[in-house]
Amino acid sequence: MKIPPEGGTVNLRTCPNAFAALSQLLVVALLMLLSANSTHAQSVEEFYKSRPINMMIGGGAGGGYDVYFRTLARHLGKHIPGHPNIIPRNQPAAAGLAAANALYTTADRDGATIGAFPNNVPMDPLFGNPAARYDPLRLNWIGSIGKLQNVCATWHASPIKRIEQAREREVIVAAAGATSNTALMPRALNTLLGTRFKVVAGYDPGSGLTMSIERQEAEGICGLSWSTILHKRANYRKSFASFDPKKVARFDAKRRAALMQDAGIVRNRLKIDSTVTNAQAFLQVQKEFGSFDQYLWNFVDGKPVVNIRPTGERLPASTELSDRLSKDLKKRGFRFVGSTIIYAFLQAVGVVNDHSQACFLAPKAGKGSGTAARKKRAV
Repeated sequence: MKIPPEGGTVNLRTCPNAFAALSQLLVVALLMLLSANSTHAQSVEEFYKSRPINMMIGGGAGGGYDVYFRTLARHLGKHIPGHPNIIPRNQPAAAGLAAANALYTTADRDGATIGAFPNNVPMDPLFGNPAARYDPLRLNWIGSIGKLQNVCATWHASPIKRIEQAREREVIVAAAGATSNTALMPRALNTLLGTRFKVVAGYDPGSGLTMSIERQEAEGICGLSWSTILHKRANYRKSFASFDPKKVARFDAKRRAALMQDAGIVRNRLKIDSTVTNAQAFLQVQKEFGSFDQYLWNFVDGKPVVNIRPTGERLPASTELSDRLSKDLKKRGFRFVGSTIIYAFLQAVGVVNDHSQACFLAPKAGKGSGTAARKKRAV
């Protein structure tokens, strides 16, 4: 069974291998084997044939962990003697610690309860978290349903591009709960690598984290899944009709409501609605100009803007060009098209070509039209 990657975001900076153990989704097995009396009275198959197994999920309904574990629950019973039904129940309080505490202290030790936890649960007692009232060494850990490599990421407008730069000044990073992976990882990096991440916890573990950096309340996030980032585009392609603007423009209220339940994308109502209205506006631009491509190139007289910047120079968050295009798009009914995101879009599609002098793709002086274009139209 292949489990889809956890659902996250933005610029990518890989973290040391020392944290590989922190980037695994762990499933707790049966708290204890059947009691001695039950074992003598029944076989394992007979025991599980007569009762279901309760799966305590230490994550919120509809979140990434919930998707993982409910998918596991659909198949796990087939591999247990007696083929019991697995009944998932969400208990997300305290980043999974409440579920772990309940499993350790109050759950019946008869083999009919298992726990499915986020990866902070086995580590919190080792970090001295007083809310973790269990001994992880006394739980029977079966294993992981996903091997994830966690990364730190910063928003594209942040000057922090390398882990070394995070040692030079304070970097605000958003986190979910105080004991979540997004809070633990930056603190561990501060201790081990001397970084200066400042954790601001309390954001929703889904769209709240990504929105915090879009609103520039934080510069980045630590503890993101690398595989999530690699697969995110595929999820959006599937959810938004392979990016076909004609199909997306016809998404009705029912289709939009269904997207709010799709764990593979950022479930933000305003952004889902804006995607539909933007598709409608996109079609109007095509109708007026013949193509959206023609519309874009009219802003630069059909020639790409090439900028050769000194190595280490900070790229601007926006330019006069992105300001003009953003303003015109808004007049045409587009939403979420601020100048900063439009500048990133212009770079992505090749209308603006930014390179540092040290970049191997930077045009050399005297070669091609790029240098001349820059002198004529620097942005």
